[in-house]
Amino acid sequence: MNGTQYNVVSRFSFSQILIVQREYARFLSYSWGICIAHWGVHPEASITWHNMEHHHKTQHGFDGPDCFGPERLYHHSVWLRRLEKFTPGSGTKRSYLFLFFGSLYHTARVAFTQPQLFRTSRERLKIRAFVIATQLLWEIAAELAMPYSMFYLMLVPLAVSNFIMMSYVATNHFISPMTEHTNDALVNSLTVRSNAIIERFHLFNNFHVEHHVLPYVNPVHARLVASHLKRLWPDKYQEMGHIEALQRVSKRPRVYRNETTLINPRTERTARTLPAHYLGD
Repeated sequence: MNGTQYNVVSRFSFSQILIVQREYARFLSYSWGICIAHWGVHPEASITWHNMEHHHKTQHGFDGPDCFGPERLYHHSVWLRRLEKFTPGSGTKRSYLFLFFGSLYHTARVAFTQPQLFRTSRERLKIRAFVIATQLLWEIAAELAMPYSMFYLMLVPLAVSNFIMMSYVATNHFISPMTEHTNDALVNSLTVRSNAIIERFHLFNNFHVEHHVLPYVNPVHARLVASHLKRLWPDKYQEMGHIEALQRVSKRPRVYRNETTLINPRTERTARTLPAHYLGD
């Protein structure tokens, strides 16, 4: 728990907000993992990546799972130089496809290129087998439903579900500062807002600052958490309309020149991140 979390918990009324006790945390994580299993994400992989890596290393230049890293990493990584051309804000035509396959790509990347995240070789094998088996299951089910239906019954639904999830993932942190020396959710995370019906339908996934500050609070209380954060830190709390946030993501590069400046290393185009002034810039 970071400093912001301690401050919030100490000031909130526990009669107003349901704080889930630690013994239920793993149950909640497994439940969340089951909800995204259709992409091939094993519940244990989601716990390892999301709970242990993402929340503990949010926007860290070299270790943050959702951060594309500093410019020096770009120049030393062939993989990052190739990936950058697919990312929103890179200015390439292929970047428009990123939101339609981003979640599936990240699932495969965690399973096959980050073995250090898993405790044993048996666990790594289980996670990788789950990814492959899930995709094969969808393909077989689509083909059994009707001939040549994989496009309509697998690829299109997969692209739509990826787009919905990535529309939140991309706005959660992509335009926020890189924070290697702090893990303050009010600085490195963004909440996006849309129609109330959509927010409820998407299980309040848009309240991402709130999720990072109090990760085990039931999302149904996210609006209440948001109201407290706005009252406690009115000038620091980061909130934006979902469409506006997506537009900013599509226009800003992904690599960091420094904590508060994004750069396209191929064109040298730069852009500012969100609350740069809170990091002394």
